[in-house]
Amino acid sequence: MSVEHLEIKTTPTRCLSVSKFNPQQSNAKTIVISSATGVLKKYYAKFAHHFSTLGFTVYTFDYYGIGKSKTLPIKKNNSNLNDWANDQAEVLALAKTDSPNIN
Repeated sequence: MSVEHLEIKTTPTRCLSVSKFNPQQSNAKTIVISSATGVLKKYYAKFAHHFSTLGFTVYTFDYYGIGKSKTLPIKKNNSNLNDWANDQAEVLALAKTDSPNIN
């Protein structure tokens, strides 16, 4: 298993930190783990690692303004649930691009 650390641009001024857990032997299935509000992606790393050992490609990410996706002090982050829904959609789009077999 290997972990890729990616950064994806969601708008001209926003980027997300994404971790992609690549299995040694793929079962051609993908999981995207969407964190609970304000919870860092690293909290889900053991869970992602476990599923990767079972053959899944797994993505975790920090929403904009949180963890490694934080570019401003937290008090200046004006992101809302709609912004974070868009973040989730961008990570799903990345997963679909990487693995076209996703429905």
